[in-house]
Amino acid sequence: MILRSHLRRWLLANLALVLLCASLVPAYARKLPPIADVHLHYTWDQVDVTSPRQAVAALKRNNVVLAVVTGTPPDLALEIARAGGDRIVPIYGPYLSGYGRRDWFTDPRTLRAARAALAPGGPRQR
Repeated sequence: MILRSHLRRWLLANLALVLLCASLVPAYARKLPPIADVHLHYTWDQVDVTSPRQAVAALKRNNVVLAVVTGTPPDLALEIARAGGDRIVPIYGPYLSGYGRRDWFTDPRTLRAARAALAPGGPRQR
């Protein structure tokens, strides 16, 4: 519980710094050519501080016209895709939890979850 509290404070402090820096970027970003970012993550710990709509707005402000996004859990990629329309291409990521990066390949749930997500009708909605 203490670790989660510290993590939340750290995330909020870093988000404040990112938002401060982002406020300086839009004028510069308008001068940039369109950008495609093909490797973005939208994860369980970001949802508490940045909604899918806010994340898409940040991409727009920075002239990102195409983003390939994976989510942890995987259905978060679908949430951000619904908010971003054609700008977002969701892809399936095998990380089922925040700790999935270290052991997804040994977790017996990974294959079942991938099959369910990629089946007609896709994963269950959050």
